[in-house]
Amino acid sequence: MINLLAQAVKGKASAACGQGITSNLDWYNTSGPKAHIEAYVGDTPGLDDVALREQAAKSIEDVLKADGNYHLVFFCAVQQGRVRGMDVATVHLVLQALKSIEGIRYSIIFNMIDPRMMTTLGDAQKCMKFKSAFFSGISSKTDSVYFFEKMDALDYQEDVVVEPPASVIEFLKRAPSCVIPRDDVGHVEFSRYDDLSTKIEKLVNDLSKSELRRAEEVENFRSREIALNNALMQAREAIAAANAARDQALRTSVSEPSQSYYYYSAIPSRRRRNAEKSTKSSKSHRHPQRKRR
Repeated sequence: MINLLAQAVKGKASAACGQGITSNLDWYNTSGPKAHIEAYVGDTPGLDDVALREQAAKSIEDVLKADGNYHLVFFCAVQQGRVRGMDVATVHLVLQALKSIEGIRYSIIFNMIDPRMMTTLGDAQKCMKFKSAFFSGISSKTDSVYFFEKMDALDYQEDVVVEPPASVIEFLKRAPSCVIPRDDVGHVEFSRYDDLSTKIEKLVNDLSKSELRRAEEVENFRSREIALNNALMQAREAIAAANAARDQALRTSVSEPSQSYYYYSAIPSRRRRNAEKSTKSSKSHRHPQRKRR
């Protein structure tokens, strides 16, 4: 990262076997004609290097005692899509050494993220769960988090300088800072590292299992909810069809005359019957006309 910021070879950068490249505290000045950020950068070894753990703790204490304005940046890794307990333990122990300082501010860069993992972290909910798992073992949280995708041009290459993504430069420029007085820096309790790392790993695993169970419960609830909604929709459709059929039947019965109406209209009234009887009676008593001779 130092070479990327300076756009020049300032520090050793290569693949290491068994332990990290950095074994002591090294200071670098990134100033230069092509530098993206000009600053003094203190690079320390990590506490996960078993052979250098005590020396690494001393180097971290020394870099924090430079008495100035700091941009604290922790570089962490993602292992098979999961948080590493050793990274959480390192951040926790360093912050514990600075616990007497109010309002400590820092940043996290998850380095060399696999492209598939970057796609996963692009989902806001999954990214939030990942961050929650990481900060579950840290009392002082930060919103300054960056996921740095793996750059193929740097794979197994020594002292290579490439152009970094503009987003990481912008992130570092906006990274929060804090003043650290040298007298307020405590000891990095490296002897607690293994025990703390194991406990955090267990905590992260338990959280992952809990999240998995919760996801299954949510999925089951959603399945039942979908089935219920489908049943309600079918019931509403059936009720709507029944109502439509009823309305159609009512409209048909109103528009057509009833049978009783036709039957009633076929019965002659009393006055008509009397008139017909009178006509028949007069016809039966009428004398035929005589023929003229």
